[in-house]
Amino acid sequence: MCGGAPLSRLHHTKWARYSNDTEGLKWCLAIVMEIQRSHRVLFLCLGWLFFVLGIIGLALPVVPTSPFIILAAWAFSKSSPRFERWLLHHKYFGPPIRRWRAYRVIPLPAKLFSVSAMSITMLGSVLSGRIPWWALILEGSLMGLGAWFVLRCPSKPPPGAPATPDA
Repeated sequence: MCGGAPLSRLHHTKWARYSNDTEGLKWCLAIVMEIQRSHRVLFLCLGWLFFVLGIIGLALPVVPTSPFIILAAWAFSKSSPRFERWLLHHKYFGPPIRRWRAYRVIPLPAKLFSVSAMSITMLGSVLSGRIPWWALILEGSLMGLGAWFVLRCPSKPPPGAPATPDA
C-alpha cells in the first residue's frame, strides 16, 4: 500500500529509492491506476455478461430479464459511461432502468409475471418428483425471497413524479 510497506518484494528496491520524493508518489498513483483499470475491465465484462443474460431472459421464461439489465446498467456505471448512457437511452431497456434508479419501481405486470413464473416453476419442481427434498426447500426459499423482494417494491412512481424520469 502507498505510504506504508511495499506491495511486494519485487518492488522493494524501487519503493525504498522513491519513498521520500515525488517519483514515489507517481509510482503509487501508477499502481492505483492499474488497479482501477483492472476493476474497470472486470465491471465491463460483468456488464456485458448481465446484458447477455437479460437478453436470454427475453426468450426463456425461467430467466428474468429486468434484474440482469439493471445489474448491467450498474456494472456499466462502474466501468463505461458510454455503455451506461447507451443502456439508459435504449428504446426498450432505458425506461425501466430509469424508473428503477429514480423510484425503485417494479411495474405491476412485471410483478405478476415474476411471481407467476416462480410459482409455476416451483410447482413443476415439486410435481416432477425428481428433485431431492433439500433442493426443493432451497429452491422454495430462494423463490420466496425473490417474490418478497419483488412484491415489496412500489408498482408506480410517487404521485406527481414523472412516469419515466430523464436520464
